Amino acid sequence: MNETLDKSKIQSPLAAYTRLLQQNRDQLAVQQRWHSYLGYAKVALGLLMAFFLVWFLHKLHGIWPLFVVLAAFVVLAIVHEKVLKKIRGIKTIIAHYECGVARLEDRWAGMGEGGDRFLDAMHPYALDLDLFGKGSVFELLCTFRTRAGEETLAHWLLEPAPPDEIRARQGAAEELKTRIGFRESLFTAGHRARLGLHPDLLAGWGERESFTVSRWLPLLTATLAILWVALLIYGILRSFYLPVVLLSICNVLVNSSIMKRIATSVVAVEAAASDLDLLIEVLKIIELEQFESPRLAHLQSALQVGGITPSASLRKLDRIVRYLEQRRNGLLTWFGFDRFLIYTPQWMFKVESWRREF
Repeated sequence: MNETLDKSKIQSPLAAYTRLLQQNRDQLAVQQRWHSYLGYAKVALGLLMAFFLVWFLHKLHGIWPLFVVLAAFVVLAIVHEKVLKKIRGIKTIIAHYECGVARLEDRWAGMGEGGDRFLDAMHPYALDLDLFGKGSVFELLCTFRTRAGEETLAHWLLEPAPPDEIRARQGAAEELKTRIGFRESLFTAGHRARLGLHPDLLAGWGERESFTVSRWLPLLTATLAILWVALLIYGILRSFYLPVVLLSICNVLVNSSIMKRIATSVVAVEAAASDLDLLIEVLKIIELEQFESPRLAHLQSALQVGGITPSASLRKLDRIVRYLEQRRNGLLTWFGFDRFLIYTPQWMFKVESWRREF
């Protein structure tokens, strides 16, 4: 949904939120009916499959109806999963608008994040102004879906800002207040990111000390891997395996030597980069929006590195890590192929190259 408040129509925020809330509730009712219909249809097909299975076991022929019903069941299961995904998304949007309506109707206290962890009893005004806790300023203002957003708001409340900075923030807020669709999309994606993403691990990995390797090592490992494949093919064709056996021993030793230095880094990047697709989704929403406020435009452009958007750069990291995780694939672990190909170190070199660049 890409909806904005049109000032010419003079529609109040409460009226807009109430209307969109009802629209999404209506959509939810439709999807829930489809959920029920598909559930009943799956049960009916399940019973039909059982009937045709018994029929086949009794007659020992005519199995094709069973496969037809099975195919129909699979199609229904796929469609049903899509409906369930829509239901989850609509429920998240409904929660967004319900919270908005509650704030506009002044019944928000106790429904959101109080930010108690930011409260400092020694702060000169945090307690007097009820900045944190139930019914606090923080709870009223906080609609963030990430820990980083909450920490930024807490910092803004606890630390004074110069007049120019305040005006820049107000200009950004003035622009964002009409972008209902943008806020809805950001809330929905941010909700999934909050549940599945661990930005502290990602930030920690990004700031940790890099393991150092010689410039020639990535080239050497790639050459050894290609040579091993070539000698394996040669051995199969000529029934002469001594060269590939000798190179296998060499590659295993090289792989073991490198893995001693990078083992902790492998674990760290896999933990940090899990569910990166959620962060990519959030960033993509921000990148596609056209901002007029200088502050928002600056924040948007500051995310780019060398003209590359953050979602594109993180998609590249996500792809590298997915290849790295393939080292657990049975086809690679059988007979030690991952060691012969020096597989993990080569992808870790690419990971470190990405980290140095971005």
